[in-house]
Amino acid sequence: MVKGCEHTVWEGSCAIGVSSESWQNWDKSCKGCEKREDGGYSVFGDRTWFWTRTSTPGESLTYWGIDFAYASIGRYFTTAPTGSIRCVTEVAGAQSWQASCPEDTRDDVVELAEYPDYDYVPCAEREEEVRHNKAQLGDPWNYDLLSGITYLTGTLDVQSDSTGDKDFTKLTGLRCIDGDMRIWYTDELESLHGLESLIRIGGNLDIEANKALSDISALSGITGTKGKVDLYGCPLMESLEGLHNIEKAQTISIETMNALKDLNGIRGLQSVGTLVIYTATQLNTLAGLENVNKIGCVLQIVNTNISSLQGLSGLESMGTDCEDAVIILGNNHNLSSLEGMDNLETITGTFQLISNSILADTRGLEKITGINGDIIIDNNDSLKALTGLENLKTITESIRITGNLNLMDITALYNLESFGSDLGRDLVIINNPKLPTCQCEHLRSLLMAKGWNGFYDFTGTDGTASCE
Repeated sequence: MVKGCEHTVWEGSCAIGVSSESWQNWDKSCKGCEKREDGGYSVFGDRTWFWTRTSTPGESLTYWGIDFAYASIGRYFTTAPTGSIRCVTEVAGAQSWQASCPEDTRDDVVELAEYPDYDYVPCAEREEEVRHNKAQLGDPWNYDLLSGITYLTGTLDVQSDSTGDKDFTKLTGLRCIDGDMRIWYTDELESLHGLESLIRIGGNLDIEANKALSDISALSGITGTKGKVDLYGCPLMESLEGLHNIEKAQTISIETMNALKDLNGIRGLQSVGTLVIYTATQLNTLAGLENVNKIGCVLQIVNTNISSLQGLSGLESMGTDCEDAVIILGNNHNLSSLEGMDNLETITGTFQLISNSILADTRGLEKITGINGDIIIDNNDSLKALTGLENLKTITESIRITGNLNLMDITALYNLESFGSDLGRDLVIINNPKLPTCQCEHLRSLLMAKGWNGFYDFTGTDGTASCE
């Protein structure tokens, strides 16, 4: 039923469904192709992921599924709360199909029932399947700790390697972890295969400093976590595929992931408290974040290769859940445009734009009318004007614009109607050698006319330039 993707079409390079149904024959080709939103990978025009009726041999809890957005084939735990089904029959040949459901269930797509709370998903059927304390797999890994266990009420802590173990095939029954799951400082671990049955992590998910780890697709049964998701220092990980069913998280932190190429692996994310992307030098797009409509506290994008903010078009609420909320865009040396935050009108918290070396203006922020915090624009060497901020009416805290060597125009701030919630906040515009001092003075006069009377400093601006 797949078309248009050479890897997963019938008799394509992915062996699943053709010569084998064993997950051991799953490889990278089964991840499919580039994302399409037009249904072009499905003979029926389907765009989301669907169950098949084929279970994985030797496993009673997982079935194969097809994600038609990518034409990818993967395993899913039977109690996963998402996915669709379609009744079909083969007509003539391996690629000729038609819808064929009983008359009383003729709908083309039948949505599976969604669990109202993942706590209701059964984690164990008998007490002997439950381990009530921490399981630490050191060197060598002691699988006896989790033999026959489906429910771990404590933490799973995996460190170092056990000789010959490159995945978790010996843990295929584990469904639920109430505590944290930490996988860190391994040298040989290549994938998380074996954890496909896992549907719940009650604490934090830490995947840190794993030199050979490239594949976390086995985590696709997890739809959320009550803690943090931290990914750090995995130099071979190009994709976050496996986290795509997570819709809500307290924190997602992606740090020092220099092979990561896109964020499509977290495409299901809708709401997050803190989203940190720090040092991902191959990441050139924010595609995959389109479904994020709320970031409660922090958005930090630092030291990446992105060229714009395209991918944040769904963001409608920023910073409403904490007192020290902030957006930080820093050291993104290929960032040439701030276009992408099309639906965000108010930033609750500080907005920082720091050391983005080729950014020439602030176009893309035209819909922003209020910043309920500071605005800090520092050391952007190519920044010439604040064009794009003309509709900004309110800044509740301070303005700091410093060290922008080519900045010549801040007139976009002349439309401010309110500055400094206590009318005593700082106006600091210093060390911008090409910026006419008279523009700074005119901005100060406009703000004073509206009642502001705080500290100001325009040192290091051009006192000889004209504002005529």
